[in-house]
Amino acid sequence: MLLLVLWLAVLTVKAQDSTCTNKGCDCTSRPDFHAPIGVMLDHGHDKGQLMVSYRYMNMAMQGNLAGSSAISNSAILTDYIMVPEKMTMQMHMLMLMYGLTNRITVMGMANYVDNSMSMSMTMYGMMNMQGMNMSHMSMESLNSTMTMKDHSQGFSDTKIYVLYKLLETKNHELLVSNGLNIPTGNISLHGNNMGYNARKTYGMQLGSGTYAWLPGITYTGNSLHISWGVQATGIINAGVNGNGYSYGNNATATSWFSYKWNNWISSSVRAEGTTTGKIYGFDKEISPYRTTDPMANSKNYGGQRITALAGLNFLIPKGKLKGNLFSLEYGIPLYQNVNGIQMKTIQTINAGWQLSF
Repeated sequence: MLLLVLWLAVLTVKAQDSTCTNKGCDCTSRPDFHAPIGVMLDHGHDKGQLMVSYRYMNMAMQGNLAGSSAISNSAILTDYIMVPEKMTMQMHMLMLMYGLTNRITVMGMANYVDNSMSMSMTMYGMMNMQGMNMSHMSMESLNSTMTMKDHSQGFSDTKIYVLYKLLETKNHELLVSNGLNIPTGNISLHGNNMGYNARKTYGMQLGSGTYAWLPGITYTGNSLHISWGVQATGIINAGVNGNGYSYGNNATATSWFSYKWNNWISSSVRAEGTTTGKIYGFDKEISPYRTTDPMANSKNYGGQRITALAGLNFLIPKGKLKGNLFSLEYGIPLYQNVNGIQMKTIQTINAGWQLSF
């Protein structure tokens, strides 16, 4: 991905006689001035400038993987008594950015998450857990499955950032960011689990429970009709949370290429790679279910994923809504290699609105 971005940059340098700035246009009014909506921390602001944005993310999962290979429900049921089948993770993000100086920008982001999941469970497993008498049940009945659903929603962790422009020229910007994850999301949600009021599994909790350092670096560039960028970010957790565990550290790299068709629409292609470590430690209230539910097993978290995404940006160039930017991005995984057994991601949708004052 880095080589692709560098190659595009070389082509652009050769065409500097037709750059946006040399034509006298305002590059900040371009529909592709911002990165695709799935990328944050891609630009800074001048002193006194304020930007507000709303972003929506929807990740759909269906089926399961063991490592990088698909695994059937029947294979999972040899070790567990329930199988997660479908899950939707939705996140609503409200973000504010403000330019303290021409080089320093501060940012804050609040998140609201909504998780829904359906699972199948063998009748044998359910009755065994509840201590029911199964002597009257036929083998066919015991091997049948039933569907269960789980849901959680609420505010997740809050994030704050300081961004600094290391380099800013007419057509290029190099930006470093330092952020702090503040554990405002609930990690002790309970719900009905096969007749018991049990703590929800790790993936259904709302936050991480730990402070974390959020470093990042981003390079962006543009010419008359094209723009591009490359970014690397990380999540480094600080110790375990109050329930005895911490999520694995994360590293993400992404690069993109955008084409400006006119002064109000641009399209983009993007590649993103992520790697996340396993959960360290365990929640003593979730751990008793680690042999019945894959999502209750802390070893079944983390892994690697490569995703390809395509997007559109729509900038309103004039009128009462001048400056409003509406964006959409759709992604599918190209490669997934998970730790243990986990649900398979099938698609990601990013959408949002941005406005600078």
